[in-house]
Amino acid sequence: MRADRTAAQSHTVRVLLDIRRDGDGRVIGEVTRRGGAPMRFSGWLELLHLLEDHADETTPQEGMET
Repeated sequence: MRADRTAAQSHTVRVLLDIRRDGDGRVIGEVTRRGGAPMRFSGWLELLHLLEDHADETTPQEGMET
């Protein structure tokens, strides 16, 4: 489970997100991190996991209060 975050630990996360629906109506697409390879997802839950993992790996940007 993800560690609790306080307001002082929040920061901006940027990704390129391509979302569409397949023939069955399921949400599919790709998440591309800055400088990274696209990661495919199928379904809202998988997308949320990818975004959450990326947010956990991203450090606060310089100049932002931490």
